[in-house]
Amino acid sequence: MTLRLQANDLKSGVTLNLPGSKSIANRLLILQQHHPELVLAALPKADDVLVLQQALETNTQHIDVGHAGTAMRFLTAFLAVTTTQKRIITGSERMQNRPIGPLVDALNNLGARINYLGKHGFPPLEILPPTALHNSVQIDASVSSQFISAILLNAAVVPKPFQIKLANTAVSKSYLDLTLDLLRNLGYAIEQTTAEINVLQTPMATKRTYVVEADWSAASYFYSIVALAEIGFELNLAQLQQNSKQGDAHTVQYYHHFGVETTQTATGILIRKVRKADAIIDFNLENQPDIAQTIAVTAAALGCCCKLTGLKTLAIKETNRLAALQTELQKCGVAVSLTSDSLTFPASQFVRPTAPIETYQDHRMAMAFAPIATRSELQISNPEVVSKSFPDFWEELEKVGFSTTIV
Repeated sequence: MTLRLQANDLKSGVTLNLPGSKSIANRLLILQQHHPELVLAALPKADDVLVLQQALETNTQHIDVGHAGTAMRFLTAFLAVTTTQKRIITGSERMQNRPIGPLVDALNNLGARINYLGKHGFPPLEILPPTALHNSVQIDASVSSQFISAILLNAAVVPKPFQIKLANTAVSKSYLDLTLDLLRNLGYAIEQTTAEINVLQTPMATKRTYVVEADWSAASYFYSIVALAEIGFELNLAQLQQNSKQGDAHTVQYYHHFGVETTQTATGILIRKVRKADAIIDFNLENQPDIAQTIAVTAAALGCCCKLTGLKTLAIKETNRLAALQTELQKCGVAVSLTSDSLTFPASQFVRPTAPIETYQDHRMAMAFAPIATRSELQISNPEVVSKSFPDFWEELEKVGFSTTIV
């Protein structure tokens, strides 16, 4: 399937509805297993959340998470410390090439029994009932902060005080901070240094409702639209909080450099184009890797000179996002240079892509490139991939004045 996008008559001032944060929702789903008194509201209907929710509700031996990386990691840790029967967890071909070794090593050292059924260090996995769990474990923090979060979210069933020793510097630290913030809000007593995390106490059972807040990663695509619009153009993003603990709330600071002003209102966020973008964009996105594609495409469409660093985790996402960006931006006349950690490109004359933008089964590729329809008509392959995090994305774009046609 291919979607043709046009945006010839943008509508300023409209209000848009964002999905709830899947990062928060997936963490809460695991915590709810240990704290059934926790009531969750405003859970997003994103594929990643539904996959985890359904997997937690099933007792089948074999679980296939498809492309859902968070579900793979969080389920692995949850089952490793709670299962009473053999379980097998697998995923798509891409998932079977995304590393999980540091998490498996740490869980096995904690007392879990996990075996590889294919390539060592990668899914699929066989998970057997654990032996006696220990109260201390070390984990390599340099591959994915989700490995640390996966273990922390199951601290309720591990003997306390529970110590996690962090080998190497944690990447995407904002997502680890989000996990710790949720645990503390639920009443966990936690001490933290750069080298270790200590869970001293888990909370007493208390019924409470947690409303999943709107997703800042989803907001970034509308920041991009505003950045590419004329001065004075504005959009309202409902239920979004500027003081959020989500790492991608830093979108506010990054898009200030693209001339976008952010104002907190009683009902959400108002974003407005107030000036031209900076000529040079130079950001370290180590703690906000999920908005790297959005920022790169925005900078390219505005003709900025761009350097983005801190991107080493992009190679092991839904696709190799660095390589995908290089290939697709080339269709727009932008020559991207890559290292394992960065991308750069000079100020370029943006050209209309004549071939469809490929999405590589990656929701963020589709959504990051969509705003350039404000510059010229474009086509996007497999637009349905947005269901992974933002099922209503195309409908929300139509509110802004985009036309969408299947070709």
